Amino acid sequence: GVKTGAPEIAFTNWNFKWQEGDNSYIEAAVLIYSVEENKVSVVDTFSYAPVWSPDGNSLAYISNKNEVAVDGHRPSHIVVYSVPENKFVHFPDSDNEIRYPDWKNGNESMVYVRNSIDSGFEIWEMELRSGTKSRLVANNPFSDNTLLNPDKPIVSPDSKKMFFEAARSTDHGGPLSIWQFSFSTKLSGPVFPPEWDDSNPAVSPNGEFLAFISNRSGEENIWLYHLKEKYFRQVTGTNEFYIRKGLGRISWVDNTAISFCGGVGEQQGILTVSVN
Repeated sequence: GVKTGAPEIAFTNWNFKWQEGDNSYIEAAVLIYSVEENKVSVVDTFSYAPVWSPDGNSLAYISNKNEVAVDGHRPSHIVVYSVPENKFVHFPDSDNEIRYPDWKNGNESMVYVRNSIDSGFEIWEMELRSGTKSRLVANNPFSDNTLLNPDKPIVSPDSKKMFFEAARSTDHGGPLSIWQFSFSTKLSGPVFPPEWDDSNPAVSPNGEFLAFISNRSGEENIWLYHLKEKYFRQVTGTNEFYIRKGLGRISWVDNTAISFCGGVGEQQGILTVSVN
């Protein structure tokens, strides 16, 4: 995730080894890269999926620390790291696997994916002050396999809507579609007809565009959808680099650029593309 208005990038290193390799193994870690200082600092190990708070003072991410596997199911929980205070607050969630947090109403609450043994993927909301949790989107709520395992939720800048991806087939690795959820009506519906494999939604800071990854051009590329005027525009489409949609979410740097996980040849990392 890119901190809006500041040259700092929080990211996951999925191939990170610490303690010089002693009594550890290759795992995920959350790091921050300072563009101005050209310096990388470690936030936490056994962690992934970082996202900056709207004010840029806190970083939320998922941690596997101090968790014990249950019947092959690997639990995890949300951590909120206050950068100015250098303080970590953990929010445990029983034996559930937690994925992809995002902020809502400033720093007041978070949405996230809860993967339980019984229910599969569901999207929940948690108030950070009270710890109160409520389910927003269930797995297959319509019983027709049109909304399966909702994932990667992202909240609009005005906290009125939430966008997420969902499977529309019981086949593993099948096509995905993008949905929206209204916090006022508590109803979900497709953003546009699910004709392609569309995933990884990200709302622009001004709330006008929805960026996403799609194969509607024949290969996976980044596309834009204007939420009010309802038109599509392709952003990427050259052979200079490739997109790794499974390694994390795409993020808006500002209203003119998007960052994403990708690579050039054998080198992989975080790339940025202009949308103008």
